[in-house]
Amino acid sequence: MPIETGDMAHPREIARDFEVHLRTVFRWLKRGLLASENGRIKTDYRTGALLEWKSSCPLSEAQKRLGVSTGTMSAWRKKGLIKVITVMGLKRALLESLESVIQQRRLGTFSLHPTHSVPGHILNITRMGSKTLTKLLDKGIIPSDIIDGAKMIPNAEVERIRKGWLSSCRLIGAQRILCRDKRTIRRWVVNGKLKTKVVMGQRRVILRGIAKTPEEKQRLKEYLRLERKKYRKRLNAGKKSHRNKKAAKKKAHLKLQREREGFRAKRMSYNPKPMATTPIRLPDYKPAQIQMPGMGSKRLTSCQEAARSVGRGVGFIENLYNTGKLRGEKTDDGLFIFMLSLETLISKMRQRTFAG
Repeated sequence: MPIETGDMAHPREIARDFEVHLRTVFRWLKRGLLASENGRIKTDYRTGALLEWKSSCPLSEAQKRLGVSTGTMSAWRKKGLIKVITVMGLKRALLESLESVIQQRRLGTFSLHPTHSVPGHILNITRMGSKTLTKLLDKGIIPSDIIDGAKMIPNAEVERIRKGWLSSCRLIGAQRILCRDKRTIRRWVVNGKLKTKVVMGQRRVILRGIAKTPEEKQRLKEYLRLERKKYRKRLNAGKKSHRNKKAAKKKAHLKLQREREGFRAKRMSYNPKPMATTPIRLPDYKPAQIQMPGMGSKRLTSCQEAARSVGRGVGFIENLYNTGKLRGEKTDDGLFIFMLSLETLISKMRQRTFAG
């Protein structure tokens, strides 16, 4: 039961009207957003702040209803697509602009420009070719304006074309609904028996009231079902094309990023699990060992024996020795490789962990 005294109300009543916590009401009182007297709040807020509060919603709720990111929400606010008002010190989105955006997105006529749309919306609605649409724009049959160097169609004109196109059909559509030949349909159009309208320079038959008998009504219902199916298919094709372009752009960006950071390092970061390796089968050959004076107990083998044990040429062993990947001793009699270094090389080659 409301706790009121004349034009004054209790804070609990304000909390119930705004559907907020009582502490929020006290914060508003502390900031001076509500006029109070002796612990009671004046009810003049009901003719202003409360109406604006009811006709709006928080930005977080608007973002959730639209299903967009925070950045997209901010961009749409800057463009004026989502109108924002300040109520009780809080920014809230108007429900009217929110419903308008949702309706436009559902119909496929949504545009990032607040007053104009791209000509592609007309293609989705009418399924005409881009060359035909260009001719209509050049002749001025469809009004357009040049914005940022591109032709844009006013949103009101797009909505008028959409309603006119979907509420009418071509003469061949009237033939299918009424099961009449082309000559009869044309005669009925001339005599005024069939009402018509001109949409984008085309004369089309108005669907309202065209079907009289149950059979004609059934054919009209089927015709409208097929048209809605075609329209949804065109609309989904446009959305799919947009998603594919966005995915291709993202893929190109990732490719460029991989090239900048190093393709090998980026590939390894995308494949954290090590790939299974198959050990290399080397010749089962034990090289002949020799001991040279002054070398103590170190075992060595000739370059030819080392090359034979790994199944490679002598040049391979010499290259590893010159690059420091294989230790040995070079004398007047030739190159000799330490057995310990050779055994380490053979072990790495069998496990495919040697990068030579």
